[in-house]
Amino acid sequence: MLRLWNYNKSRIHSERGVREVVVTLDSAPIFAGEIRKAPGTLSNLQECCEVLLFTNSQMVVEQIAAHDWIEGVELESECKESFVFERPPTASKERKNAKMQPLERPLTSAVRDNSIKAQMAAKDKELAKLQAAEAKRVEIKQTVYGSIVEICILDTWGDLFYTGLTGLQLYNEKGEEIELDEGKVEANPRDMNSIPGYSGDYRTLDKLVDGENCTTDDEHMWLIPFTKGKRHSITINLGRKQYISELKFYNYNKSIEDASRGIKTVTITVDKRFVTPKRGVTIKRAPGTSTYDFGHSIRIPFTQGWGPKEISTYSKHSPLSLSQEYLTPHLPTGFTFDFVLYSTYSDIHYIGLNGIELYDLLGRPLLQRPQAATYRIYAVPGSVGEMAGMEGDIRTVDKLVDGCNATLDDRHMWLAPLRNTKVYAVTNREVAKCPNVVTVTFEGQVALGGVRLWNYTKTVERGVQELGIFCDGRLIYRVTSPTNP
Repeated sequence: MLRLWNYNKSRIHSERGVREVVVTLDSAPIFAGEIRKAPGTLSNLQECCEVLLFTNSQMVVEQIAAHDWIEGVELESECKESFVFERPPTASKERKNAKMQPLERPLTSAVRDNSIKAQMAAKDKELAKLQAAEAKRVEIKQTVYGSIVEICILDTWGDLFYTGLTGLQLYNEKGEEIELDEGKVEANPRDMNSIPGYSGDYRTLDKLVDGENCTTDDEHMWLIPFTKGKRHSITINLGRKQYISELKFYNYNKSIEDASRGIKTVTITVDKRFVTPKRGVTIKRAPGTSTYDFGHSIRIPFTQGWGPKEISTYSKHSPLSLSQEYLTPHLPTGFTFDFVLYSTYSDIHYIGLNGIELYDLLGRPLLQRPQAATYRIYAVPGSVGEMAGMEGDIRTVDKLVDGCNATLDDRHMWLAPLRNTKVYAVTNREVAKCPNVVTVTFEGQVALGGVRLWNYTKTVERGVQELGIFCDGRLIYRVTSPTNP
């Protein structure tokens, strides 16, 4: 056995760690491949190293385990027994003037009163009417009349051998979903069971239209073998001619890693007439989680958006010389931008931000109100409003894009329970030690020219300290953010 320990000074400095290694014995290679990236902490020694085992003997493995020093190491704090894992309550009218315990965190609240609630409801109702009117106008203009829809798969999000989808939906000129069943859908290849000598795989064609789309359960997904350059297609026969305004793709979503099997580039024809460019259009990569609706709508005929040609124009390396420890891609282009929040400035219970703004390649803001229909914003966890007794708290994720950022008014801030801590792990063991994530996902691809963050100002200790920015699952930036004064 050989154990390799990667560079582990901190979460940020772990980027300096070795990725690919070759191990030789007497000049003969015995291992070549990637090794584990260090986590930047010492919470679990097994996560800090890569174990290379060169035996299949159960007896040898048992002997190694019996004499392995790592099994007996305890890295937990000596004050573990006295550590209070219960999250302190936030402020309420009943406890506002109550006497606090010596070590209890100061209380906080941002509860919506009836007048503010009524005003916001009226604004949301007005916005919904405007968006519905705009959607109706677009639907009338953008329709195709036909009965046979064919989707040709040109490329995947990285996997060389397999591709698939979680779900597929069609919509008519009124925006209503067209009912599909297995009898109306064919595929080439049909599914994994088309491989000679292979059978019994449950990722069959019927899963494409079973209605279970926002899921990470691959029993509700369709998968086929993929060979670049060969023909791979999905054919939908509606039985009669009708108006079609939109196709909605739910990409392959088993996990973050398996999302690379998702479809990336497709062409669409209706009755053998192209309704997309022949070079194809790009389908959004799945997030690997099911915390929000990750479906990607393609209106037909396709008149605007990004294809491989446009993306390659902005994917070149930057001529600028920046002083930093890694190469930031020039104008990263994608659908989904994840802000992974690793730590706060000392608070072990909550984490928050005042605002987020993204800018395009010309420096224009992307998250303004008039463009609200072109993107969606989510957070995991959503906010402190998801906690028991905090249902009225208005520090929700939509406040990050309300345009009121340089403020001390907590009605324009977002606050959530901090996940990357032992406190959260006590009651949420399945996501223990996972960072908080804020996701901004667009309906079309955008070339990102810049990002601006406003840190949490009400209680600066709850502001974000370490964060990483991901574009379609790829790390594009990692930084320690400053506190607000």
